[in-house]
Order: sequence, then C-alpha cells, then structure tokens
Amino acid sequence: MKNKKILYTLLFLVLIGGVILIVNLSNSEDYYGSSTYGECQINDDCESGGCGSEICGSKAESPLLSTCEGYDEPTPKMLNYQCACVNQKCQWYK
Repeated sequence: MKNKKILYTLLFLVLIGGVILIVNLSNSEDYYGSSTYGECQINDDCESGGCGSEICGSKAESPLLSTCEGYDEPTPKMLNYQCACVNQKCQWYK
C-alpha cells in the first residue's frame, strides 16, 4: 500500500511538472509552433515536443506538452525547420 501511494505521488508530480511546461503557442507568420528558448550548448541539447512536434525546447525542460488540435498553418517540421541550438538557446531554425 505504501509503495502504491509513493507511485501515485510520483506520477502526480510528473504530471504537474509537465503541465507547468505547457507553453502558450502563438501563430507566427509562416508556421504553427513556438520555441521555449531553453539553454543549450549544442544541437543535441534541444528537442521538439508537443502533440504535433510544434514546440522546440531544451531537453532539460522535458516533457514539452501541448494540446492536440487541428492546425490552420503547417508545423515547423513540415516546413523543414530544425529544432536547434542557436546562440545558446533552443529554437526553430531554417
């Protein structure tokens, strides 16, 4: 019973942590997505996330979550943007 309570507590904390990292997606001029501008040193420090892989952020910020909905604009990956480390910040780059 004690292990079950610990497991549920950990699950709750993980879910709450993920909810805190949900970013407010804004429509840019050419794609539906956003960058968190999380700190990085190399491209491997960055990853895409969200339901449609529309968020670019640091792996240290994982998990990157978003709601799953239809998009009027293409996502960054559809337009061949890369989630990359640019000026030590994770962001979409083409």
